[in-house]
Amino acid sequence: QIIRIGSGGNVHNDLTFTASTARSVPAQGYFLFALSSPTVNGVIPDALLVVPGTNLVRDANKGGIAVRDLFGVVMDSVGWTNDNGNPGPAAGIETSGIYVGGGGNFGGGGLITRKSSPSGVTAGDGNSYDSHRNSFDMVLNASVDAGYPRNSLSAAAPVVFGAVAASATVTATDGFSAAVRSDATGYYLMDSITTGTWTASSFYSSFTVSTGGLNVTDGGTTTRNLLLESAAGGQGGISGRITRSDTLAAVSGIIIGAGTSSTLSDASGNYVLSLTSGSYSVIANDGYASISYGTLTSTASAPSGGVTTGLNFDLPPAGVVTGKVTTNGVDSYAGIAVHAVYMGLEIATDITDSAGNYMLYGVPVGSNIIEPVLDANTQSASPASITLSVTQGTTHAANNFTVTSSLGKITGAVTSGGKPVTTGALIVASTTTLASLPTVDSAYSSGANVLYSNVSDTAGNYTLYLVKNSTYNVYAYYTALGANETTNTSTSAASIFVSSTVTRNFEW
Repeated sequence: QIIRIGSGGNVHNDLTFTASTARSVPAQGYFLFALSSPTVNGVIPDALLVVPGTNLVRDANKGGIAVRDLFGVVMDSVGWTNDNGNPGPAAGIETSGIYVGGGGNFGGGGLITRKSSPSGVTAGDGNSYDSHRNSFDMVLNASVDAGYPRNSLSAAAPVVFGAVAASATVTATDGFSAAVRSDATGYYLMDSITTGTWTASSFYSSFTVSTGGLNVTDGGTTTRNLLLESAAGGQGGISGRITRSDTLAAVSGIIIGAGTSSTLSDASGNYVLSLTSGSYSVIANDGYASISYGTLTSTASAPSGGVTTGLNFDLPPAGVVTGKVTTNGVDSYAGIAVHAVYMGLEIATDITDSAGNYMLYGVPVGSNIIEPVLDANTQSASPASITLSVTQGTTHAANNFTVTSSLGKITGAVTSGGKPVTTGALIVASTTTLASLPTVDSAYSSGANVLYSNVSDTAGNYTLYLVKNSTYNVYAYYTALGANETTNTSTSAASIFVSSTVTRNFEW
């Protein structure tokens, strides 16, 4: 429905359609509203105003036209005035009306039309630009094309520009700049982008665009206008907000990563990831880039042509704990796991490097227990653990441990006829019963068998190191050398529980 709006904002339903039925306006088409006349420059209007004595479609010095849907909702409107200090009727204008006074011709043959682009009207292009500001979007006497004016029967024209995408989200692939939103005029500014060549992406409703070759120089300003198009597929996004878990206050500057893409949360904690459509594992505070917070991971999908919203993360405030593990206070001990325990839960774990150093990220603020993860039967640490009060954003250093072997052992002597066996006896301890000395091959070693062995020295003494707090069957094997023969013999001790050091002698 096309309605006329008077200077006082009054609605006048005084239009006469030139067709017997309402016109159907095609996509990228036109609708011509005019004064009472059979034709306008040879073109038949779609609707005529038939009000004798009405001043150029205006009441007094201003007027307007609006398009309403079947429910009475205004879809678009334009207002005008011949008094530069007096805007068009409020019910008819969008932000600011068109000034048609001061010599402007909105009389016979005058034409108000929408621009093809922000720069003006281009012959052959569709009049499609809409920033919701009449004075900026429309021009007076724009008949630069011999085809003007056009009506609903005119051929569709290619669209060059559309409506301003206010609050569209814009991101860059530098991985450090935060997503920004365009203002009411479509203007956006990314003022913390890393130097280099990147791709910029933008999302607005079901419209999207990605454009490469965005060259950013140190201290320079790069301008790139973005034309969003209805997404046919292939690109999507994931958005959300980063807050503190304790206060729910927004957290800016947090890296959010998914796949090979990443972005930063803005001053309000908001972020948008530009992604190829698909399912992703999204990580907040990726790589613990901010030592002031822990990291969280969630799964979400980037829909083709759209943005999944509301993937929010409440990051726990945290600090960092570092230290070194040695064997004697000096020599490094590599490969030892060290973890932080907070309220009974293991929060962070690291393995000491070749220098014995470890670093625990994301350790929660408050009281934590830091301790090496050891085999209680073979290793012990000094101190056994450290209770540490962690503060946010602080690196707590020099939390060191000395780890030593803590094996049990069986010692004793082997004698024959009351004299030490000087040629050596084989001592074997096993958690199973041995009927004979087993063949220790790959099959035996890959099973559940536990076997320790050693040979006595020339004084007939032996020491066998093994995991403590277990029960073992211990065997001694001795080869006696006679004048004419060699005799193999063995003896055994009863099952022995080893908690520290146990002495067992063998006699032949």
